[in-house]
Amino acid sequence: MDTGRHHHASRQHRAVARRRRRSREAAAADADRDTENGHLAYKKGDVLEDRYEILDTLGEGTFGKVVQCLDHKRSGRQIALKIIKNIEKYREAAKLEINVLEKITRRPQSVCSMLDWFTYYGHICISFELLSVSTFDFQKGNNFLPYPIHHIRHMAQQICRAGSFLHDNRLTHTDLKPENILFVNSDYSVIYNADKCSKSGRYVKAKCKPLQKYLLSQGREHHQFFDLLERMLEYEPSKRISLSSALSHPFFLQPQKSARSQTPRNSYNMGR
Repeated sequence: MDTGRHHHASRQHRAVARRRRRSREAAAADADRDTENGHLAYKKGDVLEDRYEILDTLGEGTFGKVVQCLDHKRSGRQIALKIIKNIEKYREAAKLEINVLEKITRRPQSVCSMLDWFTYYGHICISFELLSVSTFDFQKGNNFLPYPIHHIRHMAQQICRAGSFLHDNRLTHTDLKPENILFVNSDYSVIYNADKCSKSGRYVKAKCKPLQKYLLSQGREHHQFFDLLERMLEYEPSKRISLSSALSHPFFLQPQKSARSQTPRNSYNMGR
C-alpha cells in the first residue's frame, strides 16, 4: 500500500470538507441578513460597501428591490441601487443583465445608465442613474389627464430610438409599459388588431372598439399618431412597421410647437 498517496488523498478530502463547511457557514451568515423571501434586510441609514447610504425604497419586484442611495464616492450623488434577491436563479439572471449592460454601454449612442455593480453578502447590486417618476405615476397623480400630443410625440420618438438601438444590438425589451418609462427629473414645472378568425380575435372584434374610435380630435397630427399606432400594432409581424422606419413616419416630422396652456399639477422634465 502506498501510504504517501493515501495521506495526500486524505489531506485533499479534508481540505474539500473544510471549504464546503466554510461555504455553508458563509451562506448561513448571508442568510441571516435576508428576509424569508430572499430580500436583503436593511433600514434607512444603512451603508453598503462603506459607500452607498440607503435613503428610501423606490420599488420592489420579483427580482429584488430598488433603493435610493447617496453614493459617498461620487460626492454624495443620489443614485438608484438595484438589490437582487439572495437566490441563485436571480443571481444568474443579474449576471446576464450586467453582461448585456456592460456591452451596450460601450456602443455608440448607448441608452444605458448603469454606473457600477458589486456583490454584497450574496446579493448582486447594480447602481444606476437616479431618474424620476414613471409616465404612469405622473399621469395617475394628475387624475389621468391625457398628455398633450406634442408631449406624446416627444416621448414616443425617444422610445422608438431606444427600442431601435436595442434591436440594432439584437436585443428586445420584453416589459415595455408606462410604469417602466421614467422621466429624467421633476425639478421644474411645465404649464399646462388581432386575427379575426381566432377565438381571441373574435373576442376583440365583438368586445373592443377599433382604434380609430378612440380618436378625440380630427387634427392632422392626431390622425398621423393613430396611423403610426395602427402600423406598430399590426398583428402580422412581417407587416408591422419597424422602429427604425417608425422614426421616419410623418408624425415625427411635425414641426416642434411651443408649450400649450394645458397644465398638469405635477412637474416633469422630458430632457431625454
